[in-house]
Amino acid sequence: MVVAKKSINFIAVLVLALFSISSYGDDAQHKPGNKVDTAEEINEYIAHHLKDSHDFHFYTHNESGTHYSFPLPVIVWTSNGLKTFMSSEFNHDDAGKVIVNKDDTKLVKLHSKIYELESGASSINFDEDHHATNAHKVLDFSITKSVFGMLLTGILMLLGFGALARGYKKGKTIPKGFSRVLEPLVIYVRDEIAKPNIGEKKYRKFMASC
Repeated sequence: MVVAKKSINFIAVLVLALFSISSYGDDAQHKPGNKVDTAEEINEYIAHHLKDSHDFHFYTHNESGTHYSFPLPVIVWTSNGLKTFMSSEFNHDDAGKVIVNKDDTKLVKLHSKIYELESGASSINFDEDHHATNAHKVLDFSITKSVFGMLLTGILMLLGFGALARGYKKGKTIPKGFSRVLEPLVIYVRDEIAKPNIGEKKYRKFMASC
């Protein structure tokens, strides 16, 4: 029982770690040399780093202004159809200043949202409330940090539980390797969820190997 609890705790920490990939944010608003020292600035800095974005921003060298990050694919549907490119083309800009031109479709990134400039516009304009007046949002299907984290978690779960299922089919009563870590989760689902809600007989239709 102690081993099972430790295994479940380990899995919980692992899943949280995988999803926490989204906690790394792009710091395009933090200019080189600027210090974040007041409570308000610190809270804003932390909140900005917790937001989802189109790349993994590791850090910025304040003196040189060099950004170190890992770009992700940008997939958007514009008025001229589907456009794809890497987020590095925005050059870490999140204020709508850098324009990415794809087949006469001008795109900018503003507050982690991608906008398409209207025909003839050479820069994005704002009203008094800092809302874009000559650009509109596009349908964004990009692989952002959150999406990447969910895909990675899903793949790892498929690989892990797939190996466990193959072991059950081969008649192995005691799983080996990482499957031993996953088995307590299967037992928990069987005893605490499947049996009480589906019934002692019917649950085997969905968990025949358990």
